[in-house]
Amino acid sequence: MPNRFLEVEYDPAQFKLYAARKIEGVTKVLPTPEFKTISDAAYSITTDDEESYLIADTVDTTFTLSSGSFRKGSQITLVSGASNQITLVASGVNLFSSSSNTSTTGTYRNTFAYSKVNLFNISTDKWVVVGDITADALESYVVTHDSGDYIFNGSGLTDQANPNLTLSAGQLLIIENQSGSSHPFVIKKGNVSGATTGAGLTNPGWARIDNNNTAVAADKLMVSFKETGDYYYICQNHSSMKGSITVQ
Repeated sequence: MPNRFLEVEYDPAQFKLYAARKIEGVTKVLPTPEFKTISDAAYSITTDDEESYLIADTVDTTFTLSSGSFRKGSQITLVSGASNQITLVASGVNLFSSSSNTSTTGTYRNTFAYSKVNLFNISTDKWVVVGDITADALESYVVTHDSGDYIFNGSGLTDQANPNLTLSAGQLLIIENQSGSSHPFVIKKGNVSGATTGAGLTNPGWARIDNNNTAVAADKLMVSFKETGDYYYICQNHSSMKGSITVQ
């Protein structure tokens, strides 16, 4: 005769009996993702970060992914903020991506505000990187005006009048326009030789862009070009305030 008794444990504080119970229909239990806020300029990713969202929304942060006992199939997600750069650097591991704009081996950066960079472990020291990624560091400028020109400062430029810019597809460009309400900053597609004033597109197919035509410093213009080719910036009201943008 089979024994139908269950093994139980008595809790004298609660006056209850407890017994193990099989849960039917459950084949796999996944860990609940953890959300971690990163406020440092440098952060080393460890096995403690498996199945986590690492959110760097206030400072430029470099994440270093090194060799470790990561579980095969584990995932880690990096998240950027409104206008900062997150950089992923490989150290002793191999990173793979199908994105065409990630030519720099072992280094990946976000392409836009509030970007996600997803890491998937496929075997020992091998990771797949997907998401809003590029190899190139962002370029950020404060723009003022003087004598009919836009004046650029930042990312290697000092008091440059109407400079021509060169970017890569997917590279993030940030413009803080301090020129005032009379000089809205506009980005358009085409060669600068045929530049025209007037408002630009706010949702073009050739770029991901926020605050095109901005004249308010707090509303930073952000653009990440999807296509290579010729573009230009120009003041919405003044044809002399312009320069070319070459995307390659």
